[in-house]
Amino acid sequence: MTDAGQVAMTRFVAQVQEQLQLLDVEPGWTVAALANWLDRQIPHPDITQPVSSLFMHKVITGLLEARGLTVQQLARHKFRLARAVEAKIAEHRRNHAKRAFQAMLFEGGAPIEVSPDLCFAYTEDRYSPNWYYEGGFDFQKHCFRTIGELQSDGDEHDCAVFIDGLPQVRRWVRNLDRRPDSSFWLQTSTDKFYPDFVAELTDGRILVVEYKGEDRWTNDDSREKRAIGELWAERSGGRCVFIMPRGRDFNAIASAIGN
Repeated sequence: MTDAGQVAMTRFVAQVQEQLQLLDVEPGWTVAALANWLDRQIPHPDITQPVSSLFMHKVITGLLEARGLTVQQLARHKFRLARAVEAKIAEHRRNHAKRAFQAMLFEGGAPIEVSPDLCFAYTEDRYSPNWYYEGGFDFQKHCFRTIGELQSDGDEHDCAVFIDGLPQVRRWVRNLDRRPDSSFWLQTSTDKFYPDFVAELTDGRILVVEYKGEDRWTNDDSREKRAIGELWAERSGGRCVFIMPRGRDFNAIASAIGN
């Protein structure tokens, strides 16, 4: 037999084995029993047991009707089925959280206030980056002697250079990611959003800048962050400015704060 023939035979045997596995059964199962087994296997502290059991039941009956399988055949692959159902529940959970978040923010579901009482102060002793800027540009207006987590070149670096050179900027800080107690963040539907730069303007306003490459400016994540930032600024009563320049359109920052 040639090498090609051997490969073809191996593939054929694998396909036959896969089909036989699908035909294999695990006797003694009913739809209700499998639904209850799935319900016990998948953690769901935020879903009541009657609701979860009904969901499992509908999943199983839907598979039986759509694929022409038996309960015993599904039970043969019950652990794979449990992983798939758990992933589907997680997807429903994320979608529900996003819809609720959008309704709360944009449909008046809850009052949201931007107030100095809810602010914090950047302090040098709490500014603890994992690594420091080592580039050659001599920044003049960064709040602290060292700049955290800024590359020595690239678009974000050039954005920082632009901010540092604006006459309206009194001082600025490279906002560190994943520092909920010492960095500025805004809540999205899924997690906390840490904009790249926060600046104090000479007129007392606060400027927040999130750099996004032009290729990412229109994706879902950027659209949500832009909407959250703009809403936050709008509700500040003119005390705050948010801008997400599109790629290297840094002049949009100057336009946002005005002369």
